Amino acid sequence: MVFPLEKNNQLVFDKIFIQFYASLCLFAKSIIHDEDQAEDIVQDIMFKFWNKQADFVSLESIKSFLYVSVKNSCFNILDKEKVKAKHEDFMKHSNLFDEDNALKHIIKSETIRQIAEVLETLPPQCKKVIKMSFQDELKPKEIALELGITISSVNNQKMRGLSLLKERLSGQDFSLATALLVIHFRGLF
Repeated sequence: MVFPLEKNNQLVFDKIFIQFYASLCLFAKSIIHDEDQAEDIVQDIMFKFWNKQADFVSLESIKSFLYVSVKNSCFNILDKEKVKAKHEDFMKHSNLFDEDNALKHIIKSETIRQIAEVLETLPPQCKKVIKMSFQDELKPKEIALELGITISSVNNQKMRGLSLLKERLSGQDFSLATALLVIHFRGLF
């Protein structure tokens, strides 16, 4: 074989494929113990080789590239599977995400998302006052000092913001929104 290889030389690629494919599949299978996945890995590596043919100067460098690449791909898959197994094990042994709790978390997350969307539609001054009141837990006097407005303006903006929230959210969502604003929204804005 003449080196360096020409880019996208089909004849050379076919020879390399025939010479190494079966042994690379066997090598991959010995690491990950899954024949289909081993073949997928080898095919991916062969595709990478096809795109890099011109980078190689010897059969040894090709062989090295193929085996090291297959090994690294197998280890990457094993690492991902370990992480997935740990996560699944945690989920099995954690009652945090049993079906009832998962549904509650979904409902809470979705409600918070809807409230956050509506909050973003408020006029800027109302939005600031609502966030400062509920997120930062500032008193009207503190908000007035920080924004350079009167306490009555703070109270008016707060009432206006809550009124707009009530208008834009259904009755049930508004009740939930006010409870979440008071209890859970700290740090979510």
